[in-house]
Amino acid sequence: MVKRCSHGLCNSDDRYPERRVGGVRFVPFPKPKTQYEKCLRWIKLCGRPHHQLNPSNINRNTYVCTEVLNVIEHCEGSEREEMLCRLLNDQMTSDNVVQYLRLLTSAHLQNHADDFRNFVEAPSLQVYCHQEVEAMGMECDHVDILALTQALDICIHIVSMDGEDEQLVHHIIPDGAEPSMHLLHHISHFSILGPRPPP
Repeated sequence: MVKRCSHGLCNSDDRYPERRVGGVRFVPFPKPKTQYEKCLRWIKLCGRPHHQLNPSNINRNTYVCTEVLNVIEHCEGSEREEMLCRLLNDQMTSDNVVQYLRLLTSAHLQNHADDFRNFVEAPSLQVYCHQEVEAMGMECDHVDILALTQALDICIHIVSMDGEDEQLVHHIIPDGAEPSMHLLHHISHFSILGPRPPP
């Protein structure tokens, strides 16, 4: 039986040894009957559409590669905040995460084209995604943020410093939900806002 990684953007496959850089191995996916909650967490971190990866189609031939497992373990560990901070301050890791999120946003936009095509200024949604979403260094628009929050199933609160007097304007995306992340937008840059550390 062929072993391939279940992560949405990983192409590790035991039929193609050249893709398995650094001695990558394959690890069985947690089974929903015995490790249901862990299985759900891994499914979410793999970032695939529900019809492609969900508890009903996890079986003994479902795997992730050790490269992806390493990231999952960092995200689930007891010191995950410190680890994520360290990883995201590494330029190569940070760029890879940004590229992944751009591709995830592009995939969501195109998979839900009927919801988004009328809100972009481009010959087609595919052209927009290729030129404005997938390309590194391009600024994101409201439609991109909405698509990403839907793809990740999260709500974010953006505080914008608009105008010459830099008055604060609050946006919650999607409307009416409880934000799990707070961002400050100022001069084409987003900063993560967190609780003030104790004195």
